[in-house]
Amino acid sequence: YLVSKGIQTYRLPLASQQNSECQGCQGQLCSHHSKNHAGNRALEEALKCEDALLLDECEVQSLVVASKKISQVIIKRKNETYYLRADAVVLAAGALETPRILFRSPSAESLNGIANSSGQVGKNLMRHLIDLYVLDAKAIKSEGATKQIAFNDFYQLPEGKGGTVQSFGQMPPVKVILQDIFRDVSFHSNVAKSVVQLFTPFLKYFLSKTFSQSVVLASIVEDSPCESNQVLNTQDQTSFIYKIQDSDIKRLTSMRKKLQSVFKSKLKLKIHGGEKNTLLAHACGTCRMGDNPKNSVVDKNGRAHDLENLFIVDASVFPTSLGVNPAL
Repeated sequence: YLVSKGIQTYRLPLASQQNSECQGCQGQLCSHHSKNHAGNRALEEALKCEDALLLDECEVQSLVVASKKISQVIIKRKNETYYLRADAVVLAAGALETPRILFRSPSAESLNGIANSSGQVGKNLMRHLIDLYVLDAKAIKSEGATKQIAFNDFYQLPEGKGGTVQSFGQMPPVKVILQDIFRDVSFHSNVAKSVVQLFTPFLKYFLSKTFSQSVVLASIVEDSPCESNQVLNTQDQTSFIYKIQDSDIKRLTSMRKKLQSVFKSKLKLKIHGGEKNTLLAHACGTCRMGDNPKNSVVDKNGRAHDLENLFIVDASVFPTSLGVNPAL
């Protein structure tokens, strides 16, 4: 169907073993051990090295600085505190938690967290603008695996960068989707929540039938870095501010019009998640990489400008989100 519309599709590269049991599940752990991830692709291999040691069930409390180096990593493990030392320290807690660890590690020279002389730690949070398009599987003659195709025909739009469109795979269980709906309407009013609860049986039936006979595609639109979008320096929990910018709304709107035109009558349901912080995905950019220590946190090798032996190697170093999956 897409090819007949002039769309240039390609086979989606998957980090998966593609076992016969694989259903391309989303939003849940793989019960068939099909998906590749840092644990089975990197960590298990690293542990085969001589003298390799893994400390599980640990929480990083803070990093201690002495003479522009990390001198200690303070961790808590099963209610006991440990002090670790190493020549090099690699921080990879993700774009939401990496800045919080830096915030929790103030020094005499940097009361607002270490590696933060630029004041950029936690800022420039990006999270991609992601929508889902539910298509009639019979109408587009789809069969076989549910996560297999992609296209980039709208990566460049007249309004600027667009993004990629790809198979989403199997939707999460309906009960999980309903939980998300309840959470969203709870932000509006108790009346809205009561109405949704009243129609829960109908919603459950409608969603189950819709998704069982559909193919779901996801559009991933790049969002722009903005200092006001940031992870906050709070002690108790992860808090952040994210507001979609007007220029990003224009590109997102353009992408939606393009896809609406392509899918037309084959489109059964649209799930717009681009503006919803409750559907946070692909967080990146809170310890951005750059050549200038005045407006970035790490250099091109991921080493903190302020510290000789601290490296950050997760998506927080991205200066832009691009319009593709962070892994790509």
